[in-house]
Amino acid sequence: LWSRGLGDVYKRQILIGAITTFYWAINARIYRIVASKGAILASPILAPGVVFHELAHFFSALILFRKILSVRLYSFDHSSGELGHVSYAHRGRSALTYIYDAIIGLAPIFGGVAAIYFTTDALMNRALFEYAVSETNLIIMTTSPHEKEFWVGNWNIYLAVINNLNTSWQSILWVVLLVSTSHGLIPSYTDIKLSLPGIIIILAIGSTLLILAPAIITPYAISVIYVLERFLTLLVTLILPIMMGYILIKILSITTNMIAK
Repeated sequence: LWSRGLGDVYKRQILIGAITTFYWAINARIYRIVASKGAILASPILAPGVVFHELAHFFSALILFRKILSVRLYSFDHSSGELGHVSYAHRGRSALTYIYDAIIGLAPIFGGVAAIYFTTDALMNRALFEYAVSETNLIIMTTSPHEKEFWVGNWNIYLAVINNLNTSWQSILWVVLLVSTSHGLIPSYTDIKLSLPGIIIILAIGSTLLILAPAIITPYAISVIYVLERFLTLLVTLILPIMMGYILIKILSITTNMIAK
């Protein structure tokens, strides 16, 4: 299998996974800061992303016919460290329910990407929107994060968008939503813990099929991994708004401490 092309794919996946883990760590750090200090000041930046995050959990649970127990899209009381939650229950347990948990737990990733796309479509100039979408698609299809062209291309896209934005309320709202949603799509520790058993089951089933019928399954495995790699590469393009959010929250945290003193 390694000689059939999976080796290079796995190497790229490991790199993308390492970058994604770094993002997750930065994000976790931001929410720890918000939970302990500066919650009210940071709320306008984080709240939209948290709302999109919880809505993704909510709608995926509804689609999978789970029983919704309680929903909190956003909480200004961060004393518990929780910004929002969706609680649901299964009607009985089976191996399939763990897969449902994985889908619901990881739903904010796909919901966040969709939210960024549609809010950008609604708020950004049409020509600029089409440019950003086409150029981003070209980059994720032809380059990878281990290549210089990937980072240069993404930087140029952000520069072009920023240089062509006006000072209207739509542009300001788009920037806020981009920063907030970029953070909100990253799974929380609870989401990862919830999703892990289902992910393990899916990987075990896929690995078993690959061992039993390599000639049949290998082309499908390569296709699935390629799609996953492209999607993760798309997420990596959000490094700038994620780092912007981190800097803004850090500034707000320092400001809050200074005011408190």
